[in-house]
Amino acid sequence: MKKFELTDGRAGERTNARGAAGEVNYDMCDLSFMQLVDARQQLATNPDEVAFYAELTTAVATVQQQNLATATERLGGVLRAGPLPAMLEQIGARALDETPAPRDRYCSWR
Repeated sequence: MKKFELTDGRAGERTNARGAAGEVNYDMCDLSFMQLVDARQQLATNPDEVAFYAELTTAVATVQQQNLATATERLGGVLRAGPLPAMLEQIGARALDETPAPRDRYCSWR
């Protein structure tokens, strides 16, 4: 029986789907990918495989909810800044503070 696991990319380390797929590879989880996960989950007969796909779907949804909550919070801060020049200043300050970190981990099948 094939075991489905996710790894954060470092040799010898294993982690669950929530940590690896949900957080590390969220940017790659577009609608097409999620449709593929759903289709594979429906076709799966191995209980481990079904659980794997379900956990992966939950992980992506969790990160998506966190990102939406953060975006809502940030937008609220911009809107509370006051007049338009103050809002633009808030947006500029946030843009400078939020440089994306390089991605050095990945999701893989083991």
